[in-house]
Amino acid sequence: MRFYETLYIVNPNLEKDQLGKIMDAVNEEFKKNKGAVINHYVWGKKRLAHPIQKHRYGNYILAHFSSKEIQFLLDFGMYLKLNTAILRYQTVRLDEEPDVVEVNELEEENETLESKEGSKEDAGNKEESLVMEASSSSEEDKEETDSPSGEKESETSESENKSKE
Repeated sequence: MRFYETLYIVNPNLEKDQLGKIMDAVNEEFKKNKGAVINHYVWGKKRLAHPIQKHRYGNYILAHFSSKEIQFLLDFGMYLKLNTAILRYQTVRLDEEPDVVEVNELEEENETLESKEGSKEDAGNKEESLVMEASSSSEEDKEETDSPSGEKESETSESENKSKE
């Protein structure tokens, strides 16, 4: 028995119930060709590296399955190509049987990832504000040294003269 993993990207404009229908249709294809589904779940909506069919985002769905026949892979690949809702797919052979992942574990993992992303965004916003403060203070310093009275420049030159003596 061989184990496989297929990651396919679905149109980002589809709602959850439509994603469920696509997943059910893929599961039916597995049953027709005597493939056994181990895991099949939605990874989530993610930004694509480059636009595919004018879409910048896509819903990623991951499926782990097993099959005895190689012909099944050819039929399954053709099915995914002909399905208009599926933008791209990739199937790889696994060396070992994948662990069964429960839906509760996935939800907890997604929540922790979202909270980490939120904290990264907060940290990024703090860095931006610090950079803005630093740049505004350096602009004020430049204004002081460029002042027409030249007081700031003369003070520094006097202190340099004293240190030289």
